[in-house]
Amino acid sequence: MSKSDPTFEQTAIATGYTLDTNLISGNMSLDMEWHSATIHGIDTEPFAASSLERVGSVVAQTIDHRDEVKNQYIYVAGVVTSANEVLKSAEKATGRAFTIGNYNVEESILEAHQRIESGYPDSGMFLLERSILYDEQVDAEAPFRTRSMNEKLGLCSKSVQAIVEKAYDDLKHRSNSGCACST
Repeated sequence: MSKSDPTFEQTAIATGYTLDTNLISGNMSLDMEWHSATIHGIDTEPFAASSLERVGSVVAQTIDHRDEVKNQYIYVAGVVTSANEVLKSAEKATGRAFTIGNYNVEESILEAHQRIESGYPDSGMFLLERSILYDEQVDAEAPFRTRSMNEKLGLCSKSVQAIVEKAYDDLKHRSNSGCACST
């Protein structure tokens, strides 16, 4: 079908950062097995996040409410949080204090470009993705606050603590011991 086909309908869904899967994989640079974290920014910058389970619920609700959301870009994050809140939740879930390294967002972006230019695009893209989370000037979470469709779709928020605890439980039960990676 072409773009000009009047029968073509679509809905673009934004759920925010998939927090649980990025914690388990280590892509957030918060390692729940080794109790360490690398934070880019000042750690209080807000960002939108959801769990993978939430993403499935959003898709199901979008299908159930397709007439209400057709041909729209919808924002349906499970929570707006910060690196500091995620870190505190991880420390509570693991029962351990974390060793923390702090870097500014500009350092993250510079290192990302260097990795990409050196032939490591995947690791560079992870750093660029993370820089968006922690860059206050981007204000990426704003539409999740001002244009949220959660209520219209009957979706409730979930606490950061609940998402982190579930991710930690999944990590403990599904990972290879010693590598902090999922199987």
